[in-house]
Amino acid sequence: MEMDFPSANFGPFGIVMAKGLRGEEYKSVFFHEFAHWLGHSGNQSQMSKQQKLAQELQAEQMSLYLRIPLHMLDLVDFSSDDCIIEIADTFGVPVNLAKQRLKKIKDNVLCHYNNNLEVLKANTIL
Repeated sequence: MEMDFPSANFGPFGIVMAKGLRGEEYKSVFFHEFAHWLGHSGNQSQMSKQQKLAQELQAEQMSLYLRIPLHMLDLVDFSSDDCIIEIADTFGVPVNLAKQRLKKIKDNVLCHYNNNLEVLKANTIL
């Protein structure tokens, strides 16, 4: 639903988007609010600044995962020099968002492998 006030998540009532959003801005705001809808409860107007900030950061991270799901990255050739552009094109996201997501994946892989050198040699998701 679109209305003449800032975008927000209204729990069981759904997501309200600010009127006039278009293109990438619309997608970005939608996935951010959808992430709130999926993962949060409570009224932010009754929360401390720290609680609100934590929810906003979580929603930003979740929206990144919603827009570029890990299980769909099988479609991407990570050995290619153009893999970031390929991710951006495949998922219809800006290049900077594709870079952010790829960095998160690399960081996660490197954190969870005992021998980082093995991963680098195998060129797995790197």
